[in-house]
Amino acid sequence: PPQGATSQAFPLTLNTGRVRDHWHTMTRTGRSARLSAHAFEPYLEIHPEDARHCGVIADGLARIESAEGAMVARVRVVSEQQRGCVFAPMHWSDAFAARARVNALVAAHVDPISGQPESKQTPVRVEPFAVAWRGFAMTRERIAAPDAQYWVAVRGRDHWRLELAGKEAPADWQAWAQALVGEGGEWSAYLDPGAGVHRFARIVEGRLAACVFVAREAPLPAREWLGGLFAAESLSASDRLSLLAGGPRDAGADIGPIVCSCFGVGRRQIEAVIAAGAASVEAIGARLKAGGNCGSCKSELARLVETAPAPRMA
Repeated sequence: PPQGATSQAFPLTLNTGRVRDHWHTMTRTGRSARLSAHAFEPYLEIHPEDARHCGVIADGLARIESAEGAMVARVRVVSEQQRGCVFAPMHWSDAFAARARVNALVAAHVDPISGQPESKQTPVRVEPFAVAWRGFAMTRERIAAPDAQYWVAVRGRDHWRLELAGKEAPADWQAWAQALVGEGGEWSAYLDPGAGVHRFARIVEGRLAACVFVAREAPLPAREWLGGLFAAESLSASDRLSLLAGGPRDAGADIGPIVCSCFGVGRRQIEAVIAAGAASVEAIGARLKAGGNCGSCKSELARLVETAPAPRMA
């Protein structure tokens, strides 16, 4: 039997394992834009009742602590997760994230024959990881890890992205942004200190070199659409206006979070074809190719079909 047992101090059981598109500590997959698009940051899956009891919310940050160590991850509240148990992927190391090493929580209890550790039976407690701001930065080249309480490095097709959060706001946001992504080139900024919204874009020779978006509570712009601007040889006047506005003027340009990594199909595209009558995984594949290669996204496609709003009757 396992040596680790839950207690009043550590009432939940942590299970660890791999996710769909990553392998080991991402030494290879973490450098692939296609494989990084689906699950791009460490996360914690928790049942709604356990989330309520622990005081954590969906898309917020949580601190997961065992008797051995602690980590910080994004919260996913899912009813499919077993009560009393939580799940966190094993892939993120110090090379790709801050405070995300799930194996640091696992005790050195090993099977006497195989040496396999008790990585699926770790008693933990979960609590909110409060931050004063959150945001992200995009650059053409990977930059050094920032001075922030939470960061995750994500490989994009023509850029690197840093997901960020901090407990204290800098005194000068523009100075902080320039120190993070570089000072050269043409700078544009949008500042709303009252709402805690700060947006910056750095343009060099007509091309987007970097951008930084920060918010206290307001929604952050779509990463997929912004990432696509790095492929442009030069930014149009419309692109420049949309950049600091935080969204494309054409609503269809934002495809949403990637679901099918093989063909780069986003959630909004899938939801649109479901609303137009694609009522099965096969129908979605016929229209968008999603699920038509490796097939690992088919279960997610099926969930989107199942949870889609019923079509309105004329």
